[in-house]
Formats: sequence, C-alpha cells, structure tokens
Amino acid sequence: MLEPNAPPPPFMRRPQVTSLALLRLANAYVVAGEELIGRPWRLSAGAVRRGLATLQGGLLGTASAETVLASLGEEAFNLLFNLAIAVPDSISNIAAGLDASGPDPMSGYDLPISGADPVEHGMLLELGPERAPFVLPARILDASQGFAAWYIDCAQAAALLEPAMAAAFEPVDCGGGRTMALLLGTDSRVGDLGRHHAVQLALSLSPHGGVSDPGAFYFRTVVSGAYSIEPSRRAWGLQQDKFKDLNLVYRADSARFFTGHGGAGNFSIRFPRFGKLRSEDVALPVYALRAPDEVDMLDGPVRLILNRSGAGEGVQVGGSVALTLGDKASATCFCSAGIGCLCETLSALGLDRVQPAANGWTERMRGTLAAATPV
Repeated sequence: MLEPNAPPPPFMRRPQVTSLALLRLANAYVVAGEELIGRPWRLSAGAVRRGLATLQGGLLGTASAETVLASLGEEAFNLLFNLAIAVPDSISNIAAGLDASGPDPMSGYDLPISGADPVEHGMLLELGPERAPFVLPARILDASQGFAAWYIDCAQAAALLEPAMAAAFEPVDCGGGRTMALLLGTDSRVGDLGRHHAVQLALSLSPHGGVSDPGAFYFRTVVSGAYSIEPSRRAWGLQQDKFKDLNLVYRADSARFFTGHGGAGNFSIRFPRFGKLRSEDVALPVYALRAPDEVDMLDGPVRLILNRSGAGEGVQVGGSVALTLGDKASATCFCSAGIGCLCETLSALGLDRVQPAANGWTERMRGTLAAATPV
C-alpha cells in the first residue's frame, strides 16, 4: 500500500507530452495528408492536362488517330508508374520527417529583441574571395543524365570507403554478397551549380543496420568546371575534382562523354539516348561526410535529398553502353591533371570487362538539392 502523499511508482506516472511534441505530430499529420493525397492528385491533374492537349492536337491539328492513341497510352503508363512510386516515396518522406529533429517548429515566431539581430532562417554560403551568395536548396533547372549499373562484390565496395565513411555506412547487399555500382554522365546546362559536364562513380550504401534506407555515395566526381566544387564541398561534403578537358558529344541516339579528343588513350563512355517516360518529385537519398563550415557546425555522416523530376526517360536491362578506359601515359587522361586516376579504379572493379546489368537515360532532368542533415 502506498503511503499518504507518496509519489506514484514509475509505472503509474503519466507520460509527459510537451506542446512542441504535439505540434510536431500535428505538423506530420498535415504533411501526411499533403503527401498521400496532394501528390497523387498533382500527378493525375498533370496527366489529364497533357492528355487533353494530345486530344486537341488530334481533333484540331494534324496528328493521326494512331499517334493520339499511342500518346495517350504512354501518358497512362507514365501516370501508373508515378502513382506506383508516389505512396512508398511519400511514406519514406513522412517517416524521415518524424525521425529527424528538424528546426524548432516555433522558430517562425522568433521576434527580434531590442538591441539584438533577428534570428536567421535558411542557409546561405558566401563563395570565393568576393563572397558570392549561394542559397540552399540548390536548383537544377535543365540537365541530361545517363547511367550504367553493374553488380560488384560488397567487399570491393567496402574497400573503397575511407575509415570514417566505413564506420557510418556499409554497402547495400542486393543478394549473393553483391552491391550496385553506377557510372553516371551528367550534362548540367542551367542551375545554381553552374554549367558543366560530370562523370561520377557512385556506390549504393546504407547506414549500418539501415538496409531499408539505401542511398548513393559519390565515391568520385570529375567535373569540367570549377564553380560547383566549393559549394558542393561546403554545403554537402561532396568532393569533386576538376578536369577541364572533359567533353560531351550528342548524336540522335547516343551521348558520349570523353576526355581529350576521345581517341586512343582517352576515357570514353557512350550512353544510349532513349525513352519517353516521365517521373515527378522522386526523392533520392545521397550520403556523404561533411566537415564543419562557417555557416554551421554540422560534422560527420550526413544525408541530403536530391528531389528530381525527368522527362524523356528510359531504363533497360543490358543495353549497348560502350566504356573505354584511358591510358595513364596519355596527356589527356584524368590522372594527367594531378587528380586520382578514375580509370584505375574502374579497371580494378572490372567495369570495363563486362557489360552493365542495366542502363538509363533522362533527356530533361530538373530538381533541387536540399541542405544536409545528420544521419
């Protein structure tokens, strides 16, 4: 029997729920409604608008009935594809929002105190000696991208990770002790990160014990221009190397990234250029290691979200990707610029000796890169 005025035992005490916790839960409820209802509605509305435009072209224009029906069929397939990924992707976003501490939900009510500066919201980096402003999230307004995917041994991928990265992440086992490695070629034409070509080697990683949360780690990124290097490192911990002689040539059915003139001794990868699919607001996690910066002290393993949309997309198993590695003796191979030899890494992984398991292309890509958050 409890003594008079004695506090109840621990198991009888009522849990303490703060007002901020309730506000955060209510906010998550609103976001859930927006994600699960609003996003499919936006996808459907966009498909209807494009379908009506197609019908108008058939009724009032010169398009044949076969062309109209084919276009409507493609639009229906695009809608089903996007709706299929919308719900699981939305659930992932909601869960991430509940797990992350995020900003103080009352921060919007902060008022300047007499004699003190207002609380600053958002993130602004000042780049270079002229302190040019760079604001997050960064926008990608127009780009094209090809990728090729191989399966490699998890042990090979793990051996590429630096100790700090290996302490936080592990390769995603896709079955049989194999993980995915991707080689990407990107043509960034308009965006906050400037105009450049890029070749990237990415590995599929997840936090230790977080198999359900896979993401990409850009092990190597080589860019043709220097502008993106500083903001990528400071904002997200993404390391890039400059190689100004990285070139790109488009043909009707392919896009080829290459060094120098693309002849003997030079690196070259040719991606098939195909596809009529669309994707809308697909959230792709990217992992990195970030060092503290003058704008904040976020340090260690981080996650950033690339929210991307695309048109003119295609993905196929196999495919005719042509990869040729450069010669270290060449004056126009990557390592001639004093950076680590990407071709040597690709050769050690054996990517030049087998065809990729899959490849894809996006003709028009746009998106945003948000600020990094701790893992």
